[in-house]
Amino acid sequence: MTTQATSTEDYLRILQNEFLQRKQKNKKYSLRAFAKFLGVSHALLSLVFLKKKGLSPKMADKISTKLALSHLERSIFISSVEKCFSRSAKKKTRAGQVLNELHKQKHFKSLTQENVSQIDHWAYVAVFEAIYSKKAQTTKELCFFLDQKPSMVVKVVTYLLEISAIADENGTYSALSSSLHTTNDIPAMAMVNYHISMAQKAIDSIQKQPVHIREFQNAILTVNHESIGEAKKMIRNFIHEFNTRFYVDNDNSQLYSLFVSFFKMGREQRESL
Repeated sequence: MTTQATSTEDYLRILQNEFLQRKQKNKKYSLRAFAKFLGVSHALLSLVFLKKKGLSPKMADKISTKLALSHLERSIFISSVEKCFSRSAKKKTRAGQVLNELHKQKHFKSLTQENVSQIDHWAYVAVFEAIYSKKAQTTKELCFFLDQKPSMVVKVVTYLLEISAIADENGTYSALSSSLHTTNDIPAMAMVNYHISMAQKAIDSIQKQPVHIREFQNAILTVNHESIGEAKKMIRNFIHEFNTRFYVDNDNSQLYSLFVSFFKMGREQRESL
C-alpha cells in the first residue's frame, strides 16, 4: 500500500506512514490491528486505503487524537479530509487555503533541548520573526523596530546565527527557515523567564498602545481539577488555529503577539479564619 498521495491527500499519507512504521517494527502487524487501534472498522480502513471511501470530520478528529499527532500534523490531517470530502464547495476551498499555509509552516528550525534553554526572553522569537518577514534585517533596524537595546539584539542575533536559523550577509540578516520549533521539554527556568518577559511586554502594551490595535480579555471561573488537561489542550489548539488563520507574509502585515495565560487564583484549600 504505497499509493502516492497528493498534497490534499495528506490524511492518507499520514495513515499509510503510521501503518508502515508499525509494520516495520512487527512484520505480523495487520491492517485489522491498525483499524482496531484507531477505533474504526477493518472494512472502512481498507476502503480508505484504497481511496474508495472517505472520512468524516468527526472521524478525522478521532483518528488524529488516537495517533497523538502534533498540532501541525493534526491540522494538516483534518484539513486534508475537509478538502477531499466536504460536501460544501466553500469549505473545500477554505480547507485548501489552510493546507497551503500549514505546509509552509512545516519548514521550521527544530531546536534541541540544549540550545532552547537559551530562549528566556520574548526577543528571541520576535527578532527571528522580524528577520523572516523582512520587517527588520540589520542590527540597527531590529533595535528600532523592537525597541530593544543593541546588547540584547546582538545577543539574540549571535544565538540565531549559532543555531543556523539565520544567515549574515555583510550585516544584513536573512532567515534560513520559516519558524522556530520548540518542544514541551523546555528547561523550567528558561520557560519561566520567557513567560515573565512576555507578561511584562503585555503590561507595557496596555499602558502604551491605543485600545483599537490591541485586545485584552479576562475570565475568572471555577474549573474542576479533572478538566485542567482538557482546558490546556483547548488553549494550545486555539493558539495553533489562530496562527494558521491570521498569519500572513506581506508588506502590509504587522508583528503581533498573542499571549494567553491560564493559572490558579485561589488557594489549594480553605484556611480557617
